[in-house]
Amino acid sequence: MANPGSIELPPDFEDHILAHEGIALMLNNGFKESEALFAKFKDSSPLMSAGSSFVCFMQGLMSFEDDKLEEAVTALKSTQKLCNNAEEDLLDVLKNKFRKKAPKKKPLSIESVLQRRIIVGDCYLYIALIYFIKQDLTGYIKGGWMLRKAWKVYERCHKQIVELLKQHKVELSTTADVGFVNGNGEAGDSIPPELPHSESTSSLSSNEDDIMKEELELPAASSFPSNGTDQKSTLLRLYGAVCFGYGAFNLCVSLIPQNLLRIVNMMGFSGDGVAGMRALQVACDSEDMKAPLAMLCLLWYHTVVRPFFSVDGDVADAGLPEAERLLEINQEKYPTSSLVLFFQGRVRRCKRDVNGALESLQSSYDQAQEQRELQLLCSYEIGWCCIMQLNWERALENIVRLKLESKWSVCYYAYLTALLEGVRGDLKKCQEMMIEVPKLMKRKNNQLEMFVVRKAKVFQKIPPTDEHLKLLIFEIIYLWKAFPNCEEENLKQMLKECENVANPCLKGLKHLILAALYKCLGNTTKAVEYFQSAAQLSESDLEDGHISPFAFYELSIIMLESKHSEQKGVQLLKECKENFSGYDFENRLQMRIHSTELRLKEKNRT
Repeated sequence: MANPGSIELPPDFEDHILAHEGIALMLNNGFKESEALFAKFKDSSPLMSAGSSFVCFMQGLMSFEDDKLEEAVTALKSTQKLCNNAEEDLLDVLKNKFRKKAPKKKPLSIESVLQRRIIVGDCYLYIALIYFIKQDLTGYIKGGWMLRKAWKVYERCHKQIVELLKQHKVELSTTADVGFVNGNGEAGDSIPPELPHSESTSSLSSNEDDIMKEELELPAASSFPSNGTDQKSTLLRLYGAVCFGYGAFNLCVSLIPQNLLRIVNMMGFSGDGVAGMRALQVACDSEDMKAPLAMLCLLWYHTVVRPFFSVDGDVADAGLPEAERLLEINQEKYPTSSLVLFFQGRVRRCKRDVNGALESLQSSYDQAQEQRELQLLCSYEIGWCCIMQLNWERALENIVRLKLESKWSVCYYAYLTALLEGVRGDLKKCQEMMIEVPKLMKRKNNQLEMFVVRKAKVFQKIPPTDEHLKLLIFEIIYLWKAFPNCEEENLKQMLKECENVANPCLKGLKHLILAALYKCLGNTTKAVEYFQSAAQLSESDLEDGHISPFAFYELSIIMLESKHSEQKGVQLLKECKENFSGYDFENRLQMRIHSTELRLKEKNRT
C-alpha cells in the first residue's frame, strides 16, 4: 500500500532527472527537502525509493547510532522489495510474445530492469557497510555475505550493459574501461570492459536471491526505441551507476580486516583499490544520480581511509592532490555544501593546517543547521582538532556534546570527557567519570569499547595523575593515526610532556609514544631506539598487549624505507602479523599490515 503522502509519477517520466535533483538538494544542505522529494514518489519509482533509502542510510552513517542504522536497513530492504518485481516484468516481456491479447500493463524496458537490478546491488552494498560499522565478527561475516550478493549483481549488470553498448556501437574509452578483478584479486595488465566470470564464483550457488535465480536472455537491440541517441545516453548513465557500485564495493572490501579476508575470498570475490578508484571516477563523470555520491566516496577514501589505514605507508598526504581536484571542480555546484566543507576540513587537517581545518569544519557545522547527524560529525572532528592542538577547553566542549547527544559509543565519549576533565585539573571529576565508563558499555565484543573500559577500570583502584592522563590522551592520538596531522610545535610540546612521565609502570607506553613523536619530528634514530625499547618492555604485558605489536609494526615500516634494512623490515612485518593476537585494535593493525604487504607486492612487481 502506498504511503498517504506519495504521488504516482506520470507515465514515461524521466525519474533519473528528479532523483539527481534530490541528491543535489541533499548535498546543498537541503536534507529535509531532499527527504521530502524522494518520499513523495518513492512508492511509484524504484529510483526515487533508492534515493529515499539512501538519504536514510546517510543519516545513519553520519551518526553511527544503532536506531538510525536499523531504520536505514529497513528502508533499504523496502527498496529491494520494490525492485525485485523487475524479474517478473522481464519474464512478462518474453511471455507476451506467445499471448494473443496484449496485456493492459506495459512491460518494463530492458533499461528499467537493469536500473532496478543495480539498485538492488546498491542496497546490498549499503547494508554490508552498516554491518561492518558494528565491528564484530558476526557483522563482518554478514557484511561479507551482503557484499557477495552485491558483487554478483554488479557483475551481471556490467556484462549486460557492455554487450548492449556494443550492439549500439558505443566503444568505451580506455579510462572508462572498468572490469572486475579475477578470483585471485588481480586485475591483470589491461582491464577489459567485460566482466569475466571467475571460477571461484561459478562454483558457488547462485540461487540464494530471487533476482539471481536464472540468467535471462536479453532482447535484441532491435527491440529498443528507434531514438538511438536517447538509448545510448541511458546505457551510459547505467554504466556510470554500475561503476559507482563496483568502486564503492572495493572500498568496502578495503575495510575488512586481514584476518577475515580469507573468508571473503572463499565467498568468491576480492578487492582492488586502484580499480575501485577508477570505477568511482567514471561514475563521478557520468550523468547518473550517484555521480555526486561517487565524488563523496572518493573524498572519503582520500582523506579518511588512506591516511588512517596507512594505504600509502607514512605518506599521510598521498591522496590530497586528487581530493583537492575534486573539491575544486565541484566548488561551483556545491558552494556552501556542509558535506563538501567537511571534506575540505579533512584535507586541511591532513596538510597539518589544523587552524584551517577548524575554520572549514566550523563552517560545515554552521551550514548544517537542520542536520543533527552532520553537526555531531563536525563536533567530533572539531573536538579531535582541538585535542591535536592541546586546546583542552574547546575539545571538552565538543566531546561533552557528543556524550550527551550521540547514541553511538557513549562510553568512548565518556572516557574522552574524563581524560579532558583530568588534564584541565579536575582530577576528582575525572575519577568519578572513569568509574562510570564501564557502566555505559553496550557492546561487549566491540574493540573500542573493550579498550576504553579496560583503561577506565585502572582508576577504580588508583587516583588519576596529570602525567598518566596526558599519556593516555597521547595514546589515543597515536592509535587514531593523528600524530602526522599535528603541527610541529604541538608535537614538541607533547614530546616534552611525555618525557616528564616518571611512573615506571607506564614506561612501555611512554616509550611507544616517544618513538612515534620522534618519528614524526624526523629523528629516526631516536624513534628506532624507543620503538625497540617499547617492544621489549611490553612483550609480556597482559594489560597493554597492543604496545608490542604496534612497536614491531612501526619498526618494520622504518626498516622497509632503506634498501640496507629492507629484508629486516619484511621479517619484522611477518613477526608482527603472525606472532601476536588478541590485543587491542588488532583488526586495525592487521589492515595496516595488509596495506604494507600490498605495497611491497606492487613494488616487487615493478
